[in-house]
Amino acid sequence: MDGANRRQYGVDAVTDEELVQFADFHEEYVSKYIQQADAKAGAVFAAAAGVSGYFLAKEGFLEVLKSGHGPHAAFLGWATLTALVSSAFFAFGVIAPRQAKSSGDLVFWGSVGKLASASAYATALRSETKTAFVDQRISHCYDLSSVCRRKYKALWIAIWIAALAAPLSGAALLTLPLGRGEAALGTSAIADTLSTAVEVDAKAPPADPGGKTAATSPAGLSALGDQTVAASDASLQAN
Repeated sequence: MDGANRRQYGVDAVTDEELVQFADFHEEYVSKYIQQADAKAGAVFAAAAGVSGYFLAKEGFLEVLKSGHGPHAAFLGWATLTALVSSAFFAFGVIAPRQAKSSGDLVFWGSVGKLASASAYATALRSETKTAFVDQRISHCYDLSSVCRRKYKALWIAIWIAALAAPLSGAALLTLPLGRGEAALGTSAIADTLSTAVEVDAKAPPADPGGKTAATSPAGLSALGDQTVAASDASLQAN
């Protein structure tokens, strides 16, 4: 039952003026959500792109990607970089301008801009009926909602990938050998330092005729500790 028949039978019908008021409200409502999506996507893009740039600029990271430190390090490096770049890509997709699918109407700026002149636009407006003009306003509300929906879909993907990239980035910073002069970061640095110290100390001659080496004697243990601390300090200073 259309609006005329509803009014004929005494049924409450939405008037054109009420539809215009609703269109005003809906356009403002959707526009706010679009602005929020753009702002959140901008933050995600800045974070993901910034961390990606940090890793790429960090000395040793490209060598890690080339499997210069083993397959496990290369996998962690590629997984971290892929997650960061993917998150930045989807976040940029939110910020990038999007056009409505509808065309040929008198509300969408793309359609209006295609007209020959301002007078042509004014003539087109005057040629429309009131009902047709209201219909175009409602159609524009639908177009804005479609744009907003696509933006939030891409935003959710960007956020979830960023949530995956965060622990990967932390693991990469703690375990990958990055930076000039560092044997490794985190636990890898300690392990490599201890391994080097033990190898050097194992070559020492026996401390007594009983075959007890310097590595197992109290003096040897003390020397091993000194070598480990010295190597760790040198690694930190080089970083």
